[in-house]
Amino acid sequence: MFAGVDVVRDDGQALWHYLFTAEPGQTSAQQRLNVEVERVLAGFGITDQPIELCSLANQIGVTGLPGLSSATILRTQDYTIQVVVSQSFLPILTGAENVLVVATNVARNDEFDLEAYRTFLPIGWQLIVKGGSDEDVTQCNDGKDNDGDGLVDQLDPGCEDGNDDNESDL
Repeated sequence: MFAGVDVVRDDGQALWHYLFTAEPGQTSAQQRLNVEVERVLAGFGITDQPIELCSLANQIGVTGLPGLSSATILRTQDYTIQVVVSQSFLPILTGAENVLVVATNVARNDEFDLEAYRTFLPIGWQLIVKGGSDEDVTQCNDGKDNDGDGLVDQLDPGCEDGNDDNESDL
């Protein structure tokens, strides 16, 4: 069982990837993170060795629902890659022993921070947190610069909050 989405910028130089998968077996969060990094390197044709800027391996979860997470931010000559994998063990809910959630963000080094605010976070909010309903999309949470001032959504002073449907500064 799996569900996922890839959002690729028109020029192919940025990717937002989200995958929810329930798998049999014991693939660890770190193993899945390594697979995802290799997938990105191959998909973007990156041949230089990435430098790890930071990483995290953590035990997560709540009572009765243990989990693990692994995360990394890598930099290559041209790209910054962020991968986060969360793992839970929910056989009763999913019928599989191993549930993995993978979130990947990739952009050129000089664009990564901007893409994180302009694209990765708004998409994640709309598709994951809000559930992707078009009825809930407003000018202040659609990931677009609706008033043409170069600022998007919550970065725009015309937006009071994500429910505001007028991004203009007036």
